[in-house]
Amino acid sequence: MAGLVARQAFEALRDSSWGPVKLYRSLYFDTASATLRLDAGVLEPVQGRSYHQIAMAAGASTARRTKASSSNRGRGSRGSCLSSGETRDGDEGRRRLFAGVDTVFRANRATAWLIDSARAQLTPTRPDAIVPLLGRALRELGDADSAQQSMLQEALAAAAGVVIDGFADDGVVIPVSACRWRRSVWNAGDAGVTLEGIELGTPRDGKSSGWIP
Repeated sequence: MAGLVARQAFEALRDSSWGPVKLYRSLYFDTASATLRLDAGVLEPVQGRSYHQIAMAAGASTARRTKASSSNRGRGSRGSCLSSGETRDGDEGRRRLFAGVDTVFRANRATAWLIDSARAQLTPTRPDAIVPLLGRALRELGDADSAQQSMLQEALAAAAGVVIDGFADDGVVIPVSACRWRRSVWNAGDAGVTLEGIELGTPRDGKSSGWIP
């Protein structure tokens, strides 16, 4: 179902200025027609695990009940084949995964300088060192772009080591149902954190159901 919806979304948005640039699909059997061949066994340096191991751990998570999981989490080379039948940038774009994809954070000059400085100073052992830079970048950005503001907020929380989770008393929440939930705030960093409130989105319409102080 996810594959069908992805193709429909691509077709609906492909001609828009902000829509998807290309659409890839995984190949498990007809690998001879692969456009791209990637090695999922490459080590991700921050986590110390391969991309294949990360994917298998995610598939085994109880949070992903609709996704088939695998017990095969072995190390070593793991070939992954992709095919691209849809792209805006021709054959060359099909052979390079991020060709034609804009990955640059658009911001004003002051914000861009702060983000570039944070990127240059980021180290896996001390991510909190860039918290002041990200905080200043967030203030410089203001309310001009909500999408970029959201990205910066997530980056700031990750660098500060702050994780906020919500847990319902029932594993399945459906429209018009009542449930209780609890919040979990974990501050793994050294700085103090003040939680002013949490905004909940309902599964029925995705709109906010209120601000909870």
